[in-house]
Amino acid sequence: MNYIDQPKEERDLIKHEKEEMKKPFTTNMFGMLPLSFALYMKKIQNKKEKDKKSM
Repeated sequence: MNYIDQPKEERDLIKHEKEEMKKPFTTNMFGMLPLSFALYMKKIQNKKEKDKKSM
């Protein structure tokens, strides 16, 4: 009954807040694996750039 008693603007606001709190799609489907892979690749890239600068 709470949902019906609320004005439309308030329901839309609550819906929008829930959508913002939602996890990203990749995290939702695959967990932390894509994030860890991206961080690992970035680390390798930074290491290669440091090596080029030192030469």
